[in-house]
Amino acid sequence: MPSLRRRTLVAIGTHDLDTIEGPFTYEALPPEEINFIPLKETKQFRADALMEKYKSDLKLKKFLHIIENSPIFPVLYDRNRQDISQHCFEHHVYCDRNFEAEPVEVIYPNGESYIYPDLSLYRMPVPLSYINGIVGVTLFADELTNLLNEMQLHVEHSESKEKENLLTVSAPPTRSDILHACDVAERTVYLSMEKAASSLLLCFFFCLLLSFDIASCQSFIGVNYGEVADNLPPPAATVNLLKSTSIEKVRLYGADPVIIKALANTGIGIVIGAANGDIPALASDPNFAGNWVYSNVMVYYPASKIIAISIGNEVVSSPDPNLASQLVPAMQNVQNALNAVSLGGKVKVSTVHSMAVLSQSDPPSSGAFGYGDTMRSLLKFLSANDSPLMINPYPFFAYQSDPRPETLAFCLFQPNAGRVDSGTGIKYMNMFDAQVDAVHSALKGMGFGDIEIVVAETGWPYRGDPTEKGATIDNAKAYNENLINHLRSRVGTPLMPQKSVDTYLFAMYDEDLKPGPLSERSFGLFKSDLTMTYNAGLLRSSQTPAPASEAPTSTAPVAPAPANTPPTSISPTTPAPVTPVTPVAPVTPVTPVNPVNPNPGVSSPASGWCVPRAGISEAQLQSNLDYACGQNIDCSAIQPGGSCFEPARVHSHAAYAMNLLYQSAGRNQWNCDFSHTAIITHTNPSYGSCVYRGEGRRG
Repeated sequence: MPSLRRRTLVAIGTHDLDTIEGPFTYEALPPEEINFIPLKETKQFRADALMEKYKSDLKLKKFLHIIENSPIFPVLYDRNRQDISQHCFEHHVYCDRNFEAEPVEVIYPNGESYIYPDLSLYRMPVPLSYINGIVGVTLFADELTNLLNEMQLHVEHSESKEKENLLTVSAPPTRSDILHACDVAERTVYLSMEKAASSLLLCFFFCLLLSFDIASCQSFIGVNYGEVADNLPPPAATVNLLKSTSIEKVRLYGADPVIIKALANTGIGIVIGAANGDIPALASDPNFAGNWVYSNVMVYYPASKIIAISIGNEVVSSPDPNLASQLVPAMQNVQNALNAVSLGGKVKVSTVHSMAVLSQSDPPSSGAFGYGDTMRSLLKFLSANDSPLMINPYPFFAYQSDPRPETLAFCLFQPNAGRVDSGTGIKYMNMFDAQVDAVHSALKGMGFGDIEIVVAETGWPYRGDPTEKGATIDNAKAYNENLINHLRSRVGTPLMPQKSVDTYLFAMYDEDLKPGPLSERSFGLFKSDLTMTYNAGLLRSSQTPAPASEAPTSTAPVAPAPANTPPTSISPTTPAPVTPVTPVAPVTPVTPVNPVNPNPGVSSPASGWCVPRAGISEAQLQSNLDYACGQNIDCSAIQPGGSCFEPARVHSHAAYAMNLLYQSAGRNQWNCDFSHTAIITHTNPSYGSCVYRGEGRRG
């Protein structure tokens, strides 16, 4: 989920246009020539002196290396050579006239200039033969023109170089449903079928078309089912809701047995997850991997349609290089265990990545992976086992770093001028395609262009903090609805045409116990009472699913899996045989790093405080500290002036941060792991004015 994402730090300043004057220039100067007042400071700093100050800042120091040793630093000036960083004010201050957009001319270094926002008509050429090929009957240009005019679309007739009848369709910027020639064809089909309802042939075709749209186009639409919440409906009620939608797959962050059993005999595909904390044991012990497969797959399969296992979440870009180095061995041991019980190929093994695994993504044709040998060995595994690369593209975060109106339209699949890939000349009309194609380019660049891409997470929050631009219910509805329509069209991306990428929407429900900004708790497509947060076009009909109170509380029995006995051997490539112990009842699986106990009353969260084990190196403690404070918890108490800053030692700061993450994530045993470097203590580590959160005390 986004809370686990580590991305580039971005500062956004808001300026009063009455105090500064354009044009504005973006320059690069020696640091000793740059002087300004940083945010939250009252005195002026020279840029190089500011670097020294931030070396003691726990959150900012890790980013200093980006420009620290550069002979020049970036700076923004207005017409009067004022450093406009001095004129920033808080985000909650607005203009007297709200919601007013002024056009701006942007001039690029190559001399090209554009006026934004662009509210001109979006024009697209549509061959007459293309529409007729989709409709399946012959319609003449005049007939099509009349139909399109009824849909408020302007049409011009012309001929292509090949003498083909060409319609140029103009759509206003308000028509977010018209993005591609296939949208024109689809609307033509429905309107023409409505007008020709008396024709038996056309009616029959219309029924077939609807059947195809509802039944065939949905297999690539899935949803993420997170459990970091205390108000979720029973899994059986959720399954009832899922069956009323076009969602065909569900991704879990762990392997919750109650949910897996509830999904039995529904035909819904299930992706389960092994926690990051399980990776060392999976990598080093084939027996552990065999037991894990037996306990979390074999006892439910095939009644529960488990289709994939994600080993860890965003491991490659995590701050722990040790964990990343153990990822492929862990995946291989799980693959071997699946092979040993004849599930190799039926259940895929992969791992999920954030977009941070790309060292370059713009333009899409230049997409390239970072993390060198780690990524190469991972891709070799995926290719050898025909497993997909699972990635988490979030246009929402791209908009946060570039909150212009034209960027919002580009991210929401709405009419926009498009963005041309300078390497290929391809014009991209939405951010989702650009991000997915950047991953495809990175795969091709490393010689693995045949690996399938699966979008493991994507979504848009319907609310957020005041500083989180674009987090509104209208934008969330627009993104998810337009994305679903884009997937259903089977247009694909420019580099992967005519293919719909398997995509898991984030998320089924809000997760009210997640730490971080408000958006982290606001991605739910459905509310806990099983009603829609907004209509994204997922319901098969207008039928409302039964509320949670009316839903059955028991789940159907799981049909036994064939040869449902624990494996006694592993494939020859595994160094040691698997000898799992047959459990009397399904073993409760280890769940992800940050889950909350999904079944209150079944097992209670751990208590106490999470602290480092004795003898842990400073390097490991620093890694734990960086990781914990990077998970959107409040580490201000261990920054200079904070109540827990003294003693200013890595061990002390790491202990505070590790405990705070443990308490925020749900106080489960697995939340206090940190690659086996942490332990739960029942001795309160608070001292003086430094209060550690836990055991009823809130720090």
